[in-house]
Amino acid sequence: IFCSVADLPIARRNSLHRFLEKRKGRYLI
Repeated sequence: IFCSVADLPIARRNSLHRFLEKRKGRYLI
């Protein structure tokens, strides 16, 4: 995921948003 995320700046935010939502949710917004 980091590889794909680092490649796309916009997609990285979407991916990160879902990744954090599943693991911490509102820990790192």
